[in-house]
Amino acid sequence: ISSHYEHVFWCGDLNYRINLDRDVALKKVYEGDLTYLMEYDQLRAERAAGRCFYGYKEGRITFQPTYRYERGSRLYTPEKMRTPSWCDRIMWKSIRRECQLSSYGCVDDIMTSDHSPVYGEFNIRTSRRPYVQARLHSDGGC
Repeated sequence: ISSHYEHVFWCGDLNYRINLDRDVALKKVYEGDLTYLMEYDQLRAERAAGRCFYGYKEGRITFQPTYRYERGSRLYTPEKMRTPSWCDRIMWKSIRRECQLSSYGCVDDIMTSDHSPVYGEFNIRTSRRPYVQARLHSDGGC
């Protein structure tokens, strides 16, 4: 499918996790050591091995893991003892035209879910197609 369009975006809860013990991950989150956490990111490992999202790009993650919070707060929940993770991601692939990521982040003040929503802002150049005007005839044809 990605070869049929100039730009393809995958975004949402891709459900990849951080392969660390929860307590170790929490310590690194609170220390702000995102580089360490990223070394154990499943999506990064799968992409590096060529098993998924081949040719896709992702922006540099500069925000804390977006999952699993207590609803109504931004405290990582002990419920189910899930390791904080970057489940929510935006991946993109562009062919023949430019697509530049201008910002990638999360929105921590939306707290209705156990995830923080992520956003990406892009500058995209698209092909320009001539405007085609069609006239409908009374017989339904053009």
